[in-house]
Amino acid sequence: MSILSAVLASSLLLAATPSPLAQRMDAHAVCNPATTNCFEQRVDQLIEIVAGCVETRKVDGPMTYTACTQNGELVSAAEFLTEEGDGVTYWLVAGEVVAIRFPHNETLLWFKNGRLVEAYEDGVFLDQFSELDTAYLEVMAEDGVAAIVQMMVEAGDQ
Repeated sequence: MSILSAVLASSLLLAATPSPLAQRMDAHAVCNPATTNCFEQRVDQLIEIVAGCVETRKVDGPMTYTACTQNGELVSAAEFLTEEGDGVTYWLVAGEVVAIRFPHNETLLWFKNGRLVEAYEDGVFLDQFSELDTAYLEVMAEDGVAAIVQMMVEAGDQ
């Protein structure tokens, strides 16, 4: 197993005590659009999550996979079509997905304890979702990062 594989695998299994970042994220778990520009607040939080992280990139055919780590903890993972840039990015705090973004349509999803709590489409706040959408997106949040890590490991073995 490569060093990258070990770091990424251990990051997914972390059940560490809450970091200061995790505590700040928890304090803003659900945004109140009546009093706050929630989209801007969320983007600022995403920037804070990855500030200073070390990115690893693997290209496998038409796909590019990235992982960004801080102090051995995975804080972001992405997969996208290399030529078009179309794909998905995940942000994690303490090993848990807190956000997913689809750059091709500017959709940003926000999670708390594995549950979809809010979304933004073109910057517009949404907090009502169908059961089908919720179930699909929560499974995506649970499984998407592991799939990217696996693809990076496989691409690294070639």
